[in-house]
Amino acid sequence: MSNKKVLCVIGICLESEIPLLNLNLSQIERYKYDYKHNLDIVIMNQTGLHFDTPEWVKVEDCEKVDAGYFLDVALSLEGVEEYDYFVSLDVDTFPYKRDWIDKYVDMMENDDTIIQIGVDTDLSHAYPHFGGFTHLNNYFRFMKMDMAIYLSKEVGFRRPINGLFADNGVLVSVALNKKHFFMKEKYNMGIPSAIGCTPGYGLYGFSLGDSVFHFSFGSTCEVDFPDKEKQLEILGQDYLDVMDKVRNWSGSKNDLANWLVSQLKPNIWRPQFNKSGVISC
Repeated sequence: MSNKKVLCVIGICLESEIPLLNLNLSQIERYKYDYKHNLDIVIMNQTGLHFDTPEWVKVEDCEKVDAGYFLDVALSLEGVEEYDYFVSLDVDTFPYKRDWIDKYVDMMENDDTIIQIGVDTDLSHAYPHFGGFTHLNNYFRFMKMDMAIYLSKEVGFRRPINGLFADNGVLVSVALNKKHFFMKEKYNMGIPSAIGCTPGYGLYGFSLGDSVFHFSFGSTCEVDFPDKEKQLEILGQDYLDVMDKVRNWSGSKNDLANWLVSQLKPNIWRPQFNKSGVISC
């Protein structure tokens, strides 16, 4: 199998997310000499601020619209069509396995029936009027570059602007489920483990396919819930304790990443998310 060119896009919206972005980039760099495939990173900067990044990272300024718009902008950049694969990665994640890129690229190369790889979080149940479809979240999602460009132009990853409400990426997922057109399947990598579950917001600090750690909503909790009592009610003391430890960490980024991964436990809170494998459309 020849080496493939992979473009990984990370969007950042808030100044408070910069430390999490730095942790993410440090762990991507930690494993970069192990990658079989050729990986490039583009940061879509929606903060309006300048911040330092490693020289191997490209930064593009982008208007802050919603959680999907920056993907459409990234897919319109000059030269993206030269890549074989398009990967979206949330800012508050970091890889903790050396094969976090290679494993899924190889999976798609070896099985041409798989059109997309990601995590199914049952968001489709919020949109019964769209009919049966599965939605793979953009936490950590793979697809062929030519398909990503096509979907961006024809459907768009941003939220609809024609009066139809849907979360970012939902209409792309609906389009991909038109099996009579694409004759393809999706692969759910699952959420096998997590640090815990908040009282009101679901899982936090969880594993994506046993490859990437995801804080979830950690970077925005102070914005969403400035009231401390509300934070305790919605997020819970265990979550707040973990985030305080992250913010006050005095050791290396590698040690912080190692500690967070060591806190993962089998996902007993939302066991339906444990399942991985091909999703029948």
